[in-house]
Amino acid sequence: MLLAITAGGVAMEILDGHHHMSVIEGFAHSGYTAKGKRDNPDELEHRTRVAAMEASGIQRAIIGPAYQYLLPNGVADTAKINDRLAAFRDRDRSRFPFAIAACEPRQGDAALEEISRCKRTLGMAGVMFHSRLQGCYVDSPWMRNCLRAIVDEGMIPFVHSHHGDQLEAPWRVERLAKEFPNTTFIILDGLAGYEETELFYDVVERTGNLAFDTGMWSGGARKVSEVAKRIGHERLIFSSNLYSYPMGYKRSLMVEELTGSDLTDAQKRDVLALNLYRVLGQRPLGERRIRG
Repeated sequence: MLLAITAGGVAMEILDGHHHMSVIEGFAHSGYTAKGKRDNPDELEHRTRVAAMEASGIQRAIIGPAYQYLLPNGVADTAKINDRLAAFRDRDRSRFPFAIAACEPRQGDAALEEISRCKRTLGMAGVMFHSRLQGCYVDSPWMRNCLRAIVDEGMIPFVHSHHGDQLEAPWRVERLAKEFPNTTFIILDGLAGYEETELFYDVVERTGNLAFDTGMWSGGARKVSEVAKRIGHERLIFSSNLYSYPMGYKRSLMVEELTGSDLTDAQKRDVLALNLYRVLGQRPLGERRIRG
């Protein structure tokens, strides 16, 4: 049953901006049930993911890739992941209204063609990058080519900047922000580490097109309040950073930390859902009934 998150007696919509879904070949758990029968992977994925969301009061989420999948067949393997993400979205759009694509910059022109297919054929809203798992700098020439294609297709880039990793360092992200000043980048994990958070405080003073998710944060409600004060709550996107089965949590503590912060109710609504809808250029879905 969906946990109700309220402010001032009014229910708040939550749209989670950071979910990963993928099979990690060779390391995936078997998925056997108690009766010894193997679950359909996507049935298991849906059931366990929805359970974690409902326990946290999260009505909806954007579903995106995880970058541990094998690539013996190059872009065909990437396309297979994207087809699976789009199909997962389509089976339950009330909970997963948007999907974002996998893209491998080192696939060259084939990557650009896959970006176009993801938008025009699959109707995907954005593209996710995690350069430290993809073997190229986040500001590499290959990455820039992909970003130009993403912008041309009207999609949103979701870019990891994982703390301590030089492939995804804040100064590299800043280069991209300045090169594509009219594009909003959603930076994933960028404010998880102390040093990177301090660096991004400076970066946002020089750029106006970076938004940050709340995935992997520690510091509780105090950090939420401090970050909102330093960079503005309008730059914050709620996320739980939920991975595939077996899920990393059964209930997201980030929901409690955000709702327990000293942000106003209106600001909480912005961070929990409305900021992300604005970046996507979509109207909020609101508190519509979620089908079972």
